[in-house]
Amino acid sequence: MKNGKLQRSETGKQQIKPILKMLEENTKDQKAIIEIINDFNTLATISNREEKQNFYRKIIDKINTTISEVETLNTLMSYGLIIYNTLQTLGKI
Repeated sequence: MKNGKLQRSETGKQQIKPILKMLEENTKDQKAIIEIINDFNTLATISNREEKQNFYRKIIDKINTTISEVETLNTLMSYGLIIYNTLQTLGKI
């Protein structure tokens, strides 16, 4: 049991590192980045599947129109995919 928890903890840390690095290094778009991360987290609070999917699409559009740096764009898309896949695994999308 401990190994499974430890492995999940390590996986979580690996997924968070790029987000923290992105926030540290990209001060120009920091406000927009935080807003997008919060939008992704908001997905978990929406109960209607269709609303959730529409909101997800709006977040992706926001990333594509707001963020110009490729690495930041990729990191945000990866974070969004983690959130989306987790919600899908839980049967929420």
